[in-house]
Amino acid sequence: MANRPALDADGLEEVRARIDDKQSLTEIAAALGVSYKTVQKAAKTLGLKPATRPRPVHDQAKRQRAVELYQAGKSCSKVSRELGVSEPWVVEQVKKAGIALRSTAKLADTASDIVARYQAGESTGELVADLGVSDSAISNRLKHAGVSVHRAGWKIRLHDLRDDAFAFSTGHEGQPACMGGRRCVLGWVPDG
Repeated sequence: MANRPALDADGLEEVRARIDDKQSLTEIAAALGVSYKTVQKAAKTLGLKPATRPRPVHDQAKRQRAVELYQAGKSCSKVSRELGVSEPWVVEQVKKAGIALRSTAKLADTASDIVARYQAGESTGELVADLGVSDSAISNRLKHAGVSVHRAGWKIRLHDLRDDAFAFSTGHEGQPACMGGRRCVLGWVPDG
């Protein structure tokens, strides 16, 4: 890729005039046929600050409304969407009002409750559905509490398995017996 031309004295004056007209560095670079970096260096050399987006100004009513919505139980994220402002702005307003931010963790004080419910027989899937969190969040809480987590599917078993449930019975001439078919767990059983 060929190098773009550097700016001469006339180019620097053009950069100054365009910055004074509030054009962005990207717009100036495109108009002059040079790179963004070249225009940025020229602005720095000239001691000029390029145009930036103005910071939005919110009136006192909007500030008060943000605090009221937060105090009513809405999250900073929901307040920001409702008012059309940024979430950090809402956080700033809440802090300026002297209000402590609520914990964002859904499982902040419920670790002992989760352990008790799990040990009482609720599955991790049921806890996930009830608390609205991920299965890993539940599993991690249980593991940190020292509770061994059951394997998946343990709850659907109605009865404990018998030790002899998988013992093989013998059929004709000592071969394993199969129920109603020619194929057996251990292989094919000859007819006869």
